[in-house]
Amino acid sequence: MANSALWVDVVLHSFHSFVMVGNLRTLAEAVRHNMVVVAACRPCGREGRFLARDLAQYKGWNASPWKLKFRCSACDGTEMKVTCELFDLDPRSVQVIWKPIEIKR
Repeated sequence: MANSALWVDVVLHSFHSFVMVGNLRTLAEAVRHNMVVVAACRPCGREGRFLARDLAQYKGWNASPWKLKFRCSACDGTEMKVTCELFDLDPRSVQVIWKPIEIKR
């Protein structure tokens, strides 16, 4: 019985995550759900993870996470796949979180 309850929790948690991510309109909503914005470079595959809170402070709370502009530091590409994920609070998991900065060219 406990095994089936755990399975239901896993399914509901993944469904809840999908529904939240699919309906995000602003960085403020992503902050409310403690999310990480992931920008993955399509040409080279390099990936950067940013706390939604940091991006909201930098770009504005009403900015859409899907319309943010990123540039790859490896290949200098701008074609990015942007996704939002729940921030993993497990202390055993290792996540590298980047801080947003502006580079003048």
